[in-house]
Amino acid sequence: MSLGAWHVGLGTCNAQPNVDIWWNPANKADTLMDFGVTLEGDPVTVYFSVVNRSSYTVAIFSSRPDAEPFYQIVNTPDVPSGDPRKEEFREADLLPYFISSGDTGSFGVEYRSIQGDLQFPPDIVTEALLQLRVVDSAKPLSASRDKTFLLRALKTNEILASNTPFLRFDSVYVQPVPLPPEQRYSVTNVTMVTIPVDTQYLEMQTSVVGEPEIEVTTLPPGSQFGPRGQLSWLVRYLPRDMGRDSGNFNVLYKPNPNLEPDTIIARISGIGVLQTLRVVRAPSDRGNVTVRGDTIDYGDVDADGTGGVVARIEIRNEGNVNAFVLSETEVGTQRDTAAFEVSRDLNDNAQQIETNEVDTLVVRFNPVDGGLHLMRYDIETNLRSRPIFGIPDGAQTKRLYFRGFARKPQMQIAPPSLSFGTVVYLDNCPSASQRSIVVRNVGNIPLRIDSIIVSPINAPLYVQQQTFSPIGVAEADTIDVLYIPNSVGVLNASLVFYTNAFGIPYEMPATGESIPPDTITVSLPDDIRARPGNPISVAVAVDSDRVDRTETAHLELAFDPSLLRYRGAILSGTASEGAALRDRENPPGLLTIDLDANGSFSQRSSLILLEFDTFLGDRAETELALSPQTTRFGNVGCESVLDVSIQNGKFVIDSVCGLEYKTSTSLRSITDIGVAPNPVADWARIIILSADSSGAVLSITDSFGSVVVPQQTEILAAGLNIVNLSLAHVTPGLYFIEFVSGRIRRIVPLLVQR
Repeated sequence: MSLGAWHVGLGTCNAQPNVDIWWNPANKADTLMDFGVTLEGDPVTVYFSVVNRSSYTVAIFSSRPDAEPFYQIVNTPDVPSGDPRKEEFREADLLPYFISSGDTGSFGVEYRSIQGDLQFPPDIVTEALLQLRVVDSAKPLSASRDKTFLLRALKTNEILASNTPFLRFDSVYVQPVPLPPEQRYSVTNVTMVTIPVDTQYLEMQTSVVGEPEIEVTTLPPGSQFGPRGQLSWLVRYLPRDMGRDSGNFNVLYKPNPNLEPDTIIARISGIGVLQTLRVVRAPSDRGNVTVRGDTIDYGDVDADGTGGVVARIEIRNEGNVNAFVLSETEVGTQRDTAAFEVSRDLNDNAQQIETNEVDTLVVRFNPVDGGLHLMRYDIETNLRSRPIFGIPDGAQTKRLYFRGFARKPQMQIAPPSLSFGTVVYLDNCPSASQRSIVVRNVGNIPLRIDSIIVSPINAPLYVQQQTFSPIGVAEADTIDVLYIPNSVGVLNASLVFYTNAFGIPYEMPATGESIPPDTITVSLPDDIRARPGNPISVAVAVDSDRVDRTETAHLELAFDPSLLRYRGAILSGTASEGAALRDRENPPGLLTIDLDANGSFSQRSSLILLEFDTFLGDRAETELALSPQTTRFGNVGCESVLDVSIQNGKFVIDSVCGLEYKTSTSLRSITDIGVAPNPVADWARIIILSADSSGAVLSITDSFGSVVVPQQTEILAAGLNIVNLSLAHVTPGLYFIEFVSGRIRRIVPLLVQR
């Protein structure tokens, strides 16, 4: 610590004087005090100024034993301190120097240009340091304002000379930004004679590819040195690659037109500097990490929590300066920086990566969620703080880019559990209940179902599929499962899904119950009345505590087509709500209804609502008739699992125009007949609606009256009767079905087609 600084630390002196110190009025920041070129024995004096803005007088004292030097000329650091060359410079005035408040003082420094002394030979550039301390004149040991000038001069016996025969650009960044550094090369004519310039050219000493890195702006032809005059050339250094560049700039002149030209040479040199950190490779524990420039790509990695992929990223310093690492920073979202774990940074080894040396960065890609992960890794060096000219902004930072795709198949299953409801167990039929499972892939790679296992293994559950295709991203698959009980009892089981989704296998509970056979009653309203033209609704009533044991239903309802015409069905609010409906009236007067529930029917007392249009028909009323043989309730395994009891209904036309609509014939004496399909191929269904139990005779004749199907006697039950006739042996054509029951005779045309 200096004495002045020590006193400041004790707080015993004033603040630093408010002064400016300069020698070059055109550039007050210039610290190179240039004495130029002079003849040997011809001294030169250069002046510096001190502007005092303080409120007190300041001074520059001579050196004293008890204080740091206030005014001192010393050798430059590259010259031994005892070398005499500094003695060619001395103060031009007597010390001390005083400057009053508000004044400017000018003081000289003399270059002595000593002649004939072997210690001070000519034609050698002499340099020294002028060290100044400006202090309060009343307190010489108080805080000071310090200034150091580099003194430079040359004495010569030549005609032309320069005190900068060596132009050194030291370290310059390759392609410096914004402009290349430049220096002035000045040559002085020390005579009173005008000397013309003959030739000027640059001669590179190092190899050149393309344009030379050293550029010198030559003077126009006819340039000349005036008496005691000076010429200058602008020299630029633009390194285009790393390494040292040097050249000689030659100026040829003729001191006498009759003599050969002489040459003065300026030696120019510079070093092109580049900091280059390059990722050379990134070996990993799984071998799938690739390097593309500054991007380290981990490829596809399973986000399964098993540790991910570790890469050792080798970074080589391919520049020609050592890289000193100041900091390393991860840049990205929290999700991404958490996925890339830096377990060893560059500073773990040493802060400096020497030229051509390799340092290692260890990064683990260990994602926990799926998708693309991106992170930037900034390596900050001290390049900008080093004495290198023209460093572009950003050159101090090396940026690496990390990329990885986390593979994460995810499965979503609906419903989360299966309930098969109640299934009627039958000895003679594999009664079953079916449910569907929707498996959706909500991950980012195809979902693979390896197997679905029933647990316990003897549970009566059956997966319809045995092999499964991969489920694409955002796609779904439907899997059907059957419950086929092998005895009466309760089902408590599960389905275990084995997939490529991470984690333990998915287990889905499955419940159900199988019961013995039972009976279901199906009934229709027995007294529906409406005027012709008004629609009616017919509710098909069932036992609510039994209908939910089934999931399919088949009904065939017969009625007088002159009174009623089917217009549609309503499922909402009934036991078949949500079921698939297939309905048709063929032939007229015979309505076929098929229902397929999505699971079991609901526990409701109405199976379905049937809607009809009404007409003024041939009779005043008609029976709404179901057949126990064609009314079935089943499931996916058996079409009939319950015994059916039928209670038929009746529709009656209400009064018309104030009169009762009456016929002389009772409904119980009326019988209808129809056939379906018509035309027919091989089998015909003869539909007979009988008012009571009776006998009937059926026969089929052709258009000539010949019998093609012999008469057969049928015993009819009250209500709907269906007779199946084989017509496979009958030649295609037009035929007639004759029906005779007591006094009733009906003839229905029948067309056979194949």
